[in-house]
Amino acid sequence: MLRQFFDSSALIKYYHDEIGSAKVQILVGGSGSEHYVARLAWVEILSALAKKVRTGTIVSPDYWRFRLRLRADINRRLIRPLRMLNAHLSRSQKVL
Repeated sequence: MLRQFFDSSALIKYYHDEIGSAKVQILVGGSGSEHYVARLAWVEILSALAKKVRTGTIVSPDYWRFRLRLRADINRRLIRPLRMLNAHLSRSQKVL
């Protein structure tokens, strides 16, 4: 089974059309794979969407629609938040 980890800047493309959205749609829409994000990505995505409202890129009802869709995707385990521990951070620094 393919496991994919998304950062917030990649995953937001699944919820809002922008450059790179088509690729993310294909990755997340594919069957037989699991999609993970850090728990903090929820806050980062909502922050990025709120900024899009402030700058006029999207309207407030779209923000709430994207927010509900993200929550629904998490609840149905399409997107799986992961708890990040200090050990994970230490290990990731060794890889880089």
